[in-house]
Amino acid sequence: MGAALCQAGRHAEGIPLLERAWAAGDVDAGFNLGTFANLQGNSDRAEDVWRKVADTAARGSADAMLGLARLALERGDRQEAARWIEPVLG
Repeated sequence: MGAALCQAGRHAEGIPLLERAWAAGDVDAGFNLGTFANLQGNSDRAEDVWRKVADTAARGSADAMLGLARLALERGDRQEAARWIEPVLG
């Protein structure tokens, strides 16, 4: 529901729902929270959330890891990007 609201441009309603779901352990909500933070230009928030998603997901969240790699590349940090891409590629 939170992601759908954000996709509809209703961030003020959707973000709190995603935050609550993420706080309750919903990894997908965490990934979506990071995605919408990044889309709104808040890459620091996106990085923080995606790091937590990557660390808490049972097998790691490939989507979160790729998001972190993309942010690292945007910042010019190829070594950090490789750190997040390698586990995804196996």
